[in-house]
Amino acid sequence: MKILAKFEDLSIGVIEPKYEINLGYIARVSGNFGLDKIYLVNPKLDIEKAKVFASHASHLLDKAIILDFKSLIKSFDLVIATTGIEVKRTSRIKALELEDFVKIFPDLSSNLILILGRDTTGLTREELNKCDLLLHICTKSNYESLNISHALAIILYELSKIKGKKVERPPNRREKEVLINLALELAKKSNYPHYKLPLLERSLKNLLSKSSDFREVSLLLGLFRRALRIIKSLNSKDKACI
Repeated sequence: MKILAKFEDLSIGVIEPKYEINLGYIARVSGNFGLDKIYLVNPKLDIEKAKVFASHASHLLDKAIILDFKSLIKSFDLVIATTGIEVKRTSRIKALELEDFVKIFPDLSSNLILILGRDTTGLTREELNKCDLLLHICTKSNYESLNISHALAIILYELSKIKGKKVERPPNRREKEVLINLALELAKKSNYPHYKLPLLERSLKNLLSKSSDFREVSLLLGLFRRALRIIKSLNSKDKACI
């Protein structure tokens, strides 16, 4: 399904910001591109001091929402993490170079957030694995780690170019959960070995984390629902014959 991208609906999340100058510039860059929602996870700085660097976007820090990482993840349907990890070295989560991410830029009305890691250490492996997509900016050098405010500026500049363009919507977390539940239900009804169900669930989660097209998930949802209806119908006929 083709939908209209809404760049201005994008939220920005910052994990444990440590330096006032970086947070201030993040607010300033967000304001430059018309964004107005910033979420902070366990900030380790003086937000009032960060406002000095935010210039005319200091109001974004006044209304910034502070929460923990778990609550942040649960608040959004699609979580995009920025990482200095090269795409080819990341296997569990769908990882994209910036130019590829721009091509599949999702419908931001579907409740999406872009997460920036810590000023010095970025995101932990555990945190990365809880996100839906990883976004990597290739610097064309051996020194890949960008300042988080600089990374945000580059990302927003590239995304702003496609305002109003029609793009394919990626599946959100709820749709993935429904698909996994249907697959597990189908497995149980087809006498799939019970001890293999946890492994099947993990495999499905890994597979879906690499899908960026809702149409793929939609096709599987339709297939699994149809299969379950047929099984239910056959079971009803068998009971009627007894």
